[in-house]
Amino acid sequence: MTLVSVTDYFAGLELRTAARASARQRPRRSWDEIMNDPIVRRALARGRPLATASRTRSAPTAPAMPRWRLGPPPRMTKKRWRLSEAPEHVEIRSKSGSPITIALSARSWRTLRDLARESSDGKETGGFFFGPHVRGWHQRADVRWVTRAIKDRAPGSAKLDIGAVVAEKAELRQSGADGIDEQGFWHTHPDSHDGSPSEADLTVLLNAHDFLKRPYVGLILTSRRSDPRWTDPEVHAWIVRRDGPLQRPICEPALVTTN
Repeated sequence: MTLVSVTDYFAGLELRTAARASARQRPRRSWDEIMNDPIVRRALARGRPLATASRTRSAPTAPAMPRWRLGPPPRMTKKRWRLSEAPEHVEIRSKSGSPITIALSARSWRTLRDLARESSDGKETGGFFFGPHVRGWHQRADVRWVTRAIKDRAPGSAKLDIGAVVAEKAELRQSGADGIDEQGFWHTHPDSHDGSPSEADLTVLLNAHDFLKRPYVGLILTSRRSDPRWTDPEVHAWIVRRDGPLQRPICEPALVTTN
C-alpha cells in the first residue's frame, strides 16, 4: 500500500477546486483538451496524482493514519479516599495507668439521665457533651452541657443529627462561652449491660482524636438489671489515644464522677 502524505492531500484539493471552477466557465471539453490544460500538465510534471482525471466525483481522501499510532490513553480517574477502607484496629485495655477524670456537674448529670431514659423503649439514643478543652491525658474534664443529636433510632444503632450539633455549637459561641468546645459523644447500649465500646464506637473515637489532635471522650450508658426504666443508668467512660513510637491506637477506661 502506498502512503499518502498530507501534501498530496492538499494538492488534490487544489486540483479539484480549479477543475470545478474551469467546468463552470467553459463548455465540456474532450480528453485531449483536458490533458493539454496548463494546470493538469503542471500537476503531471510534479508527479502529483491527478484527482480530476476520473469522470466520477469522489469525496476528498482523508490522510491515512500511521499504523504505529497509539489509541487514546485510558481515562484517568482521580484517586479518592474511600470511607469503606478497613478501619484501624484499636486495642482495648482494661486499666489505665493514669486515667483522666470525667467530672459531670449536677446539671449535666441530670440532663444526661433524662435523655438516656429515652432508651427504655429498647432503641439507642445519644448526643454530645461540651466543656473546656481537654489538652492532656492527666487532667480533669468538666462537662458543662449535654445535648441530644439523634434523628433516626433503632435497637442496635442511631443516626447522628449533624444539624443539631452545628446549631448547638453556634449557640455556645453566641453565648460568649470562651474555651468551651465539644469534648466527646455519648450514647446508650439498651441491648446490653456491658459498657464496652463496639468496633463502630472505637472507629468514631479514633477518627475524632486524629481529626482534633486532642483527647476525645466517649460515654456509654447502660441500664442496671433492676432498672428497666433507665432512672439511674450506669456511665462508662472511654478515651482513645495513640501510644508508643509506632503510635498504635489504644482505648483505655476513664474515671467518672458526678456532683
